[in-house]
Amino acid sequence: MTEIYLIRHAESFGNLTRRAYGWYDGLVTPKGYEQIKCLEKRFADVAVDAVYSSDLVRTCDTAAAIYKQKGLMLIKEPAFREIGIGAWENMPWGEIPSRYPEEYEHWTNAPLAFNVEGGETYAQVYMRAKTALDRIAAENDGKAIAIVSHGATLRMLMHGMVRGDDLSDVADDDWGDNTCVSLFRAENGVYTEVFKNDNSHLSEMPGYAENMRWVREGVGTNAWFELAQLPRDKEKIRAYHREAWLDIFGDEPPADRAVDAKAKRVLSRNPASIAFGLCTEGEIGMIETDDDITLYPSAGHISLVYLKPEFRRRRYGIQLIGHAMNNYKEKGKKHLSVRVAEKNTAAYEFYKKYGFYEVFRETEDKIRQIVMLLDI
Repeated sequence: MTEIYLIRHAESFGNLTRRAYGWYDGLVTPKGYEQIKCLEKRFADVAVDAVYSSDLVRTCDTAAAIYKQKGLMLIKEPAFREIGIGAWENMPWGEIPSRYPEEYEHWTNAPLAFNVEGGETYAQVYMRAKTALDRIAAENDGKAIAIVSHGATLRMLMHGMVRGDDLSDVADDDWGDNTCVSLFRAENGVYTEVFKNDNSHLSEMPGYAENMRWVREGVGTNAWFELAQLPRDKEKIRAYHREAWLDIFGDEPPADRAVDAKAKRVLSRNPASIAFGLCTEGEIGMIETDDDITLYPSAGHISLVYLKPEFRRRRYGIQLIGHAMNNYKEKGKKHLSVRVAEKNTAAYEFYKKYGFYEVFRETEDKIRQIVMLLDI
């Protein structure tokens, strides 16, 4: 008999910024590393003889919670990767339903029919993961092993392994939370479920219950983006700069001609540098990046983030940041930088919450500012 712990990876920036990660190799968030610490504590007294993982960063980093404390080597197994989602890779979840309505309907309600251009089907993913699982279970007879994989892959794998490879009603199965743990026993090719999708080790994390509620209900808060164009959006860009300045300083904002000149400059360098966020309720705000500003080696710079008051504290701000992350990762950047006025404590706490850290302080135009970085 082989005991098999199946574990979903910790929260990634795809989970946080509501972007579709299949084979896209995104990083774990600061909250994800808190989850990994909880997972490490959970497995402190659990016997594990071998640890396997998908070869993507978010699973390998999660697996460290187990293999490092046990003094084991991590065995990377690409067969446990997430489903490849082809044309959807790294796309905002809010954009997918309108661009791919049929495929999204299948993804949501009829997963066995899911088939997006350049991606994999559920049956293909199940076959590759199950074939690897059968082999690994046989090789580890009499031992306990841990396998770290991904949400969709684990959903179909755990469904089929106790139903004789029948995936016909996999749509009825729940998705497991980040770092949830399941235990199965394998004997003579037969799998028995002991428990499934248990996340009790996360219960002591601050804000855990609220965060899980948002993860489960977040489909209604997915944003998408529209790139700014001049001269069409000149007045809108001016308005966002004006509101952002008044929010922070409460006095006379920069002249429109200065805002116009900057918008023209940054868009000429990078057409994705100014984008408006949208959701089903309307336009949520704007993000602006500036390729001409380098405050730190290999860092892309965010020069403005403005979220309309009615959309604040609803997880939209981090999705604006996600647009900038995607913009600069495609350019090979390793960090995002942002300047925050010392007096803007709300913005400082917002950035800190999502993993930005302070690197230095400076004075620009007589304003004391904090320069913060996010590793991407």
